[in-house]
Amino acid sequence: MSFKVHGGTAKGFESLCNSCRYSTRIQGFADSQEVVLCGGAINSTGNIVIKWPVARCNQYMTPDFIHQNELKEIAIILDGTHKRTRGFQE
Repeated sequence: MSFKVHGGTAKGFESLCNSCRYSTRIQGFADSQEVVLCGGAINSTGNIVIKWPVARCNQYMTPDFIHQNELKEIAIILDGTHKRTRGFQE
């Protein structure tokens, strides 16, 4: 005899918040002492407190993803006004 459950709770999966760039996790000494704040789903009062493990999220972002604005901040601007030799010198 086999059973098929539709819409049940998934077991053995980790919450997306554990690896999301926008999440802030605050852990106490006990396992029950944990607060997860979501910076991706900001409302008018600030970060949203997540009270359950998240399976899908349209604001999820991997920690190694870099926004274009962040790349522009760390970029070196080459203006081409210097007359020095470019490249490697032997």
